[in-house]
Amino acid sequence: MRILDYGRKIIEEVMSDKYYAAIYRIACEELKLKDSVEVAISVVRLPLNWKLSRLRGLLGLTPHKGKNIITSCVHI
Repeated sequence: MRILDYGRKIIEEVMSDKYYAAIYRIACEELKLKDSVEVAISVVRLPLNWKLSRLRGLLGLTPHKGKNIITSCVHI
């Protein structure tokens, strides 16, 4: 199995749960990401009662000033 296949499998597992799927979609939309393995794993492991801005900081997903670029994420 290739690495991308593992990433897709992780995302599929998160999306198979209706609660995680809803949170995953919202998080990806807010972060302007599509099919992010990091977001999928984070949805399952992070304290989701935190504000999204606090979670972004915890994950290192802080945009560069004046640019719409995320510093640390991997897309499939």
